Amino acid sequence: MGGSIINETLKTNSRYSSDSRSGFSSINHQQSLNQQKVDQVDKEMKQIEEEMYQHQQTAKKQEEIKEEVIKKYQEGNNLLQNIIQQLEEQIKSKLEKQRKVNTVMTHRDVGQVHPSVQERNSHLQKLQIKINGQKQHITSLKQKIESVVQSGVKTEMDNKLSDLLREIKQLKSQKKTLSDVNVIQLNAYSQLTGDTDYAGQIKKINQQIQQFKDQCKVLQDQRQQEDNNFRSQFERLSMAEEQRFKLREQIIQVKNTFRQSIDINSGGLQSQRGTSSDIQLPKLLRVNSQTRRINKAADQELRGAAALQNGILSIQKKYRFQKKKIEQDLENIAREMECMEIEIAKKNDENIDLQEQIKDQTKKQQQFQQQQDNQQIQ
Repeated sequence: MGGSIINETLKTNSRYSSDSRSGFSSINHQQSLNQQKVDQVDKEMKQIEEEMYQHQQTAKKQEEIKEEVIKKYQEGNNLLQNIIQQLEEQIKSKLEKQRKVNTVMTHRDVGQVHPSVQERNSHLQKLQIKINGQKQHITSLKQKIESVVQSGVKTEMDNKLSDLLREIKQLKSQKKTLSDVNVIQLNAYSQLTGDTDYAGQIKKINQQIQQFKDQCKVLQDQRQQEDNNFRSQFERLSMAEEQRFKLREQIIQVKNTFRQSIDINSGGLQSQRGTSSDIQLPKLLRVNSQTRRINKAADQELRGAAALQNGILSIQKKYRFQKKKIEQDLENIAREMECMEIEIAKKNDENIDLQEQIKDQTKKQQQFQQQQDNQQIQ
C-alpha cells in the first residue's frame, strides 16, 4: 500500500511539473506575441508620424503658395486702384480748367467737347471691370483656402504628438550641440592650462620690450655724448670770440699808435729838414711793417674764427637734427612699449574671460549630463 501511495505521489508531481512547463511555455509564447504586437504598433506609429510630417510640410507649402498668390493679386489690385485714382485726378483737373475757361457745361457736354476725357472715362470703366474680376477671383481663392484649412484640421492628440516629436528633436539637437561645445571647450581649456604658445608670446613680447629699453638707453647715451660735444664746441667758440675781441683791440691800438707816430714824424719833418728826415724814415718803415704783420695775423685769426664759427654752426645744425631724430625715436619706442603693454593687458583680460566662460560651460554641461542621467534612471 505504501508503494502505491508513493507511485501516486510521483505521478501527481510529474503531472504538476508537466503542467508548469506547459504554462511557462504558453507565457513565453504570449510574451513573444505581445512583443511582436508592440513592434508592429511602433512601426505603425512611425509610419503615421512620417505621414503626418509630410502632410504638414505639404500643407505648409500650399499655405505659403496661396498667401503669395493672394499677395500678388492684392498688389495688382492696389496698383489698379492707384492708376484709377490718378486718372480721376487728371480728369478732375481737366474739368476744372475747362470750367474756368468756358461756361457751365454738363459732363456729357464736356465729353463731347473733349474726346480725350471720354476716352479716359471708357478706360476707367474697363479698369473698374477688371478690378471687380480680380476681387471675385480673390474671394474664390479665399474660399478655397478656407476649405483646405478646415479639411486639414487635426485633433488635439495629433497636435500634442507633433509638439512632442518636435521637442524631442530639439532636445537631441541641443544635446549634440552641447557635446560638441564641451569637446571644444575641453580642448581649449587643456591648451590654456598646459604649456601653450601664450606663454611663449608673453616671453617674446617681454624680450622685445627689453630690446626697446636697451635701444632707448643707447640713444640716451648718444644724446649725452652729443650734449658734451656741443658744450666743448661752444666753449671753443667762446674762447675764439674772446680772442677775436682782444685782437680787434690790439689792431685798434696799433692803428692809433701808427697815426700818432705819423703825426709826430710829419711835424718833425716840416720843422727839421735834411738830416733829421733821414733819421726818422727807417722808424716809420719799421712801424708800417710791424703794423702789416699784426693786421695779417689778425686777419688770419679772424678767418680762423669765422671758419670755426661756421664749423660750430654746422655742428649745431647736425646736433639739432640728430637730437630731433633721437627724440622721435624715443617717442616711437615709448609708444610701441605702451601699445605692447596695452596688448599684454588685453590678452590677459581675454584669457581670464575665456577661463570664466569655460568654467561656466563646464558647469552647465555637468548639470545637463546629470539631468540626462536622472531621466535615464527614471
